[in-house]
Amino acid sequence: MAKNVERRPHDRHGDEMIDEYSPPRGQGDVIRILDVTGQDEDGRPVPGCSFVVLDYGTYHAVPLDRHARKGRRRGQSPHWRPCAGSACLYCEGRLETKVGHLARWRPDDAQLQNLRTVDGAAGEWCSSCRGKGCIEHLEWLCAGCGSRMSYAAGRVVSDASRTCSSCQRCVLLDEVYECAQCAARGRPGVRATIFDVDLTIAIDGAGRLLCDHSIPRPIPLEFSGLVKSAAKAALTGAKE
Repeated sequence: MAKNVERRPHDRHGDEMIDEYSPPRGQGDVIRILDVTGQDEDGRPVPGCSFVVLDYGTYHAVPLDRHARKGRRRGQSPHWRPCAGSACLYCEGRLETKVGHLARWRPDDAQLQNLRTVDGAAGEWCSSCRGKGCIEHLEWLCAGCGSRMSYAAGRVVSDASRTCSSCQRCVLLDEVYECAQCAARGRPGVRATIFDVDLTIAIDGAGRLLCDHSIPRPIPLEFSGLVKSAAKAALTGAKE
């Protein structure tokens, strides 16, 4: 679930304002996590982190109220609100509509733990061949000197730093793995992460996050403009 570069939060991505996102109750949203802000030294999102997400749903341009209008800068994008479906008042008002919207999600601690579990489940897939159960863990290497490090089997140790017996430094671990299906075709496999899958999320009656993931797949081309806006703003933030 790691991203290599920690990036500071932005209120704007491209020309679009970033709204705060909240998982819905009942019927779930389908989203894709594009970026994360707030990580520890191991690259793990930490409590208080935030995600920039692409919501694939339908949104309406809602007029700003009087107080919001006073603080709005000239040329600023309208305030977008999700469509409520068959009983949507915004549909009845024939407001401007679009499909796909960037938003910022600040998960609580329980939701973050749930997302880490989903990230582990996504890692059972190869994002190259889209096969499941074909990724085989081989060994751990010291990220500093490249020495082999012996630990119990499994990926869980990648979530912590370890002291290398060779260079005597507390380092991150690099996993060496192989996708059996890709290796048979003479190409490298890539373990999928939560950034490679679509998530269907909702809040149940007890207030718990329900989250399921798709197979690894590219973001549909019709959302490429939003993805480029997010990437451009994230790159700008990394240079600041």
